[in-house]
Amino acid sequence: MRFINRQKLTGLALLTLTGCSLAPQVSDVLPQESTAVKIELSADELRKQALLTSPNAYLSTAVVAPDSLTESFTQSLALKNSHQLDAAKQLLLSLLNQHPEFSGIELQLGDLAIKQQDQSTAMQHYQAAVSANPHNYYAHNRLGALQRKMGKFTEAEKSYQAAISAWPGFSDAYLNLAILQDLYLNQKTSAVENYQIYQLINPEGNRRVKGWIRDVKRQITQANKG
Repeated sequence: MRFINRQKLTGLALLTLTGCSLAPQVSDVLPQESTAVKIELSADELRKQALLTSPNAYLSTAVVAPDSLTESFTQSLALKNSHQLDAAKQLLLSLLNQHPEFSGIELQLGDLAIKQQDQSTAMQHYQAAVSANPHNYYAHNRLGALQRKMGKFTEAEKSYQAAISAWPGFSDAYLNLAILQDLYLNQKTSAVENYQIYQLINPEGNRRVKGWIRDVKRQITQANKG
């Protein structure tokens, strides 16, 4: 089954926290005449840069969480990673009661419910996450994955598209959308396009995608021949 559900999310990212960044120091050395060779980027590279540097609504609307929340949230992730799921859940529920505005808490509760084979509860938490923050593309992607698994293909398509709208550089949503269009919606042409966008953004990602693209193109050619 073609499906990707990678969870490379850190606690800070899930909470939509922002950190401080240090500006580069200005050099006192006098500028020298540039001898750099101008490199012309290919159309694909330009498109990739455009996607990755496109507005990220999730990060641009992020707020700084209190230190106590950050510490407790990080602790809940450690509990989850050590398979102490009940303890992690209780801590997250306590945090949610205090900070319902942070969508990452709902997202993690949804992930815990998935681990405990409770799809109904997971659905509730993922939906609550996107309600708390409509720009949380991680939550839209998780919601779409669960909707697809439950046979709600139209809803899943909308969720993946919402993830892409929040940040057009989010490669996982393109892959999940392509798989949905390829295997469940019979939208082969759109599937090829989204497979290719995924591969463009993340060329070192799922190495099977190249073969899938060839396969779908072959199906399209055969269908056109009648």
